[in-house]
Parts: sequence; structure tokens; C-alpha cells
Amino acid sequence: MVVIFDSSESDILRDPVHNYIIVNKKEKKLIDTEPVQRLRYLKQTPSASFVYPGANHTRFEHSLGVCHLVGKIANSLENSSSIPNLHWKEDVQKARIAALLHDVGHGPFSHTFESFLKMLNIELNHQKMTQLIIEKCLAKEIKQIFGLQDEDVQDISKMAVGEIMAVGDGGPGLYLAPMVGSQIDADKMDFLQRDALHTGTTEYGSIDVERLVLNLRLIEDDKGVKKIGILDRAAFAIESLFLSRYHMYRAVYYHRTARSFDLMLCDAMIKAIEGIPGLKRFTEGASKIKKLIENESDELENFLSDYLLMDDYSMMSELNKLAKKDEKLKIMNKIRNREHYRHAYDTIFFLDSPLLAELLGDPVKKAEKEEKIKSTAKVSNMVRIDIPYEIVMLDHSQITIINDEEGQMTLDRYLSGLGEEKMRILSHLSKFGKRFLIVNVFTDTGDKEVRRKIKDASIEHLWDSRTNLHI
Repeated sequence: MVVIFDSSESDILRDPVHNYIIVNKKEKKLIDTEPVQRLRYLKQTPSASFVYPGANHTRFEHSLGVCHLVGKIANSLENSSSIPNLHWKEDVQKARIAALLHDVGHGPFSHTFESFLKMLNIELNHQKMTQLIIEKCLAKEIKQIFGLQDEDVQDISKMAVGEIMAVGDGGPGLYLAPMVGSQIDADKMDFLQRDALHTGTTEYGSIDVERLVLNLRLIEDDKGVKKIGILDRAAFAIESLFLSRYHMYRAVYYHRTARSFDLMLCDAMIKAIEGIPGLKRFTEGASKIKKLIENESDELENFLSDYLLMDDYSMMSELNKLAKKDEKLKIMNKIRNREHYRHAYDTIFFLDSPLLAELLGDPVKKAEKEEKIKSTAKVSNMVRIDIPYEIVMLDHSQITIINDEEGQMTLDRYLSGLGEEKMRILSHLSKFGKRFLIVNVFTDTGDKEVRRKIKDASIEHLWDSRTNLHI
């Protein structure tokens, strides 16, 4: 068994999902650093609390849960592995550090902040910010606390954001990276359970974590490359995982009211951008931000320092203070009073849709589409097409199934051998294993007739029978 903590030098934490989480003395020092403690002030599902009042949990406890599950998976892998000459203790410790740090790059309101940046045409996501914070703000502490080297910090940075997922990525010492970021990882196993618990939607987010963990195996392919697979007897636990994830996105993460508040918070930050120092930095433009990030300078250090000062609470406080003296921020009064944008239409786009590619890739064309809907509907009200952050569901081709008779195979190949009747069912379910987005259209009025007109116009301009689904 992997032992990375001593009972006399560890902390036992109570957790509503995993009951007990144990962290060693060194991990406790890392947890007590500013970037990790900041996660206490970032909600895991920021706008979901407008729909589900209990959804006030944070990315701090989620990160602890992911670290816990990485350790649990590692124990299962080691107990079932016959591969010699592995440095389990050292490799598992690096994976646990990556798990603790995998969310440190989130901005205020988490994914909503990324949508705010996209409205400014700035391509900067929480994964890139996570890597910058690990490599520029935490590298010294990681090396001192754990006795690691610069190359180890680079490995941790890559593992934390899921860069090391494919077979052979990252070299022989990073075979445990998929535990942190892959198609079946500790991140998904934790957030589905945790978010379902706090939103009260456990019937949607219920997954058989124990069966998944106990059936994961460390294997080698015919080239000697180590990877993580799962025994075929747990295949339906995988099916449960991607169905649960689909249901949670439908019921919680993409809930129309939650998305409405996400959009309003984006609008509020855009209106307040000149008045909040942390936001004003992003008025410098995409090229300046890109140059700042790519260059080693004191300015980058200041940028990261300012970024780490922003969280959900500080941002809400700044926005509310500005709203008292700035008429254009009266939207904050609507947010406080739960007067949200009203829903008119929604549809599922799979990511092979040419229309979705157009809306995602060109803000001008998206604005033109909004104007066409408004014109067709013959209304003067606001029309907004809301395209949330991209979500990647399970990719069957990246999941290795282990079968006693046939050995290793992708989940795609495994499903093809299930027989016609089962395959007919799973072929429909597998559509939800692909990349998709739920696109909403919102307006600023509760008038049902206006909303009906906008819905009819939206169907005309957003519906594509080849690639869309009604919901």
C-alpha cells in the first residue's frame, strides 16, 4: 500500500462526501499557502445557489476531495499491479500535489470569469492561470516543502491541468497523471458527488465511485508504455458516470436560471471594468495580456498578485459598492433581488455543428445573429444568445477497457461487441459522451408574448436538424 503520511504527522479532516480525508504534514503546509486558502472564497457552483440554496460549497473542499481520491485510486492501482520498479511513494505524492492545486487558477465566479474574458476577446482560461500560479507563485514552496526539483514542478503543473492524458505523455514517471485529469478521474468523481449533495440533486449525480476505483488497473501496452485502464466488469459504472454528468449539467450547471445569473455577472463585470483594479488590467487587450504572460518580468508577478486578490466575495463587494454610485451598474440591484434575465429558448448543440462553430468563433457573427432574431421577432427588447463554457463529456476512444479474453481495447471497440440490442441503446446514450453545449436565448422582459416571438425567431435562426437536439 502507498504510504505518504505518518499518523503522528498528519491531519484528519471531516468531509461530507468522503467522511474522513487525511493529509500529511507537508501537504498541510501547502494547503496553508495563500493560493490554496483563496479557494475557500471561490464557490464551486457560483450561480447555482440562486436555484439550489444549499450550493454554497467551495473549490477548497473539492480540491481536498480530489487529493483524497487520488490517494485512494493509487492504493487500488498499487495493490493490483505487478509492474516492477515503480517509485510509488514519490509519484503518488506528486499526483496528490497536482490534485490539491488543480483549481488554483480559477477567477472570481469560476467559469463565469472565463466567459467575461471571452467577451473581451481574451483567450485566457483557468488552466493557464493554474499553471502560472504553480510555476511562478508556488514553485519555491513546493520545492522546499517536498524536496522536489524544477522539473518536478513542471510535471505537477502539467498534471494539474490535464495536459498529461494520452498514452506516453510526459515520460515514464507520470503514469499516474490520468488520476488527476482524464476521462475517468478523481476530479469528476468528486465534483459530481459533492455538487449533487449540496444542491440536493443526489438522484442525478449518483455514481458508483467504489466500483470505478476498485476496477482501475495500471497496465502496459505492447510498447511498454504504462497507462490506466478499467476492467470490463465496471463498464456500466462508466456509463453511469457519463449519464450522471449529463444529468448534472442539465439540472444544475446549465440550469437556465443559473446561466441567466452567470450572464448578468458577466455584464456587471464588463460595466465595472474601469472601476475595479483587478478587472481594469484586462482592458489592456488580448495582445498585451498574452505578451505579459509569455515574458518573465516583475509585471507578471504583479499581475498574478492582483489576480489572487480577486475572489467571489471581494468581487461582489466591489460590484455592490460601485452600484451605489454608478447608474449603469443597477444590474447589481437586480441580482441582489433575484430579478434575472428571462429565458426564451434553448437547444443542444453538438460540437460538430457548423452553426455552433460560427457562434463560438466570431463574436461579431454572434451579435449579428442576435440582431436577426430581434428583427424577425419584431421586438425592441434585449436578445442575448448565451453560450456557456465548453464542456467535454466522456470520450470513448480515450478509455481503455481490460477484457480477460481480448486484452486491452478502447471503450468504442468494447461497445461494438455488446450485441445489437445493447448497442442500439448505448448508441443513443453515447451521443451524450460527446462534446456538447446547451445554448440559451435570454431577454429582459417577462412578457410571455414577447418571449414567444423571440422563441419562434430563435428556432428559425438557431435550429439545424442535422446537429441540434430539442430539450
